[in-house]
Amino acid sequence: MAELKFFRRGKTQIRALATIASATLAPTASELAAGADLSLLLHDVKGFDYQNKGMPVPNLATPFTGNIPGEDTAADSVLGFYLQSTTNPLRATLAKGTSIYIVICDYKLGALVAADIVDVWPSVVAGVPKPIDMASNPAQWNCMLSHGAVPGIDLAVLA
Repeated sequence: MAELKFFRRGKTQIRALATIASATLAPTASELAAGADLSLLLHDVKGFDYQNKGMPVPNLATPFTGNIPGEDTAADSVLGFYLQSTTNPLRATLAKGTSIYIVICDYKLGALVAADIVDVWPSVVAGVPKPIDMASNPAQWNCMLSHGAVPGIDLAVLA
């Protein structure tokens, strides 16, 4: 069977939601529709990496040191945006100190419906720097995110 690889640009969407009612973090289709679509102004995405840090378990009977699952971690993430020349409503949506849910759908653009699969990252906006350079680059700003709670991975959208 051939593997179906894909290129994220043109296939993945990222949304910001102010609230999610479900304790499981699974958003509803209407919550997603009400959220801000970040995809059109994004030029870079870093992080959103949920990992387990293994713990070494040495054994005196052997020179081999195995490991066991340890703590789960999610490093800080950054969303890089193009700065618009007139108004930037996303800077208000993603203001420093704002608690927000970042929702990532790997395989589908457009409206998300029940049973679509998403990842949900409970986040706090840690900073919104606007780097300035004189190179031939479009004006940009970054949204730095800290993740203080366990993300919901591969959640089905609720009706």
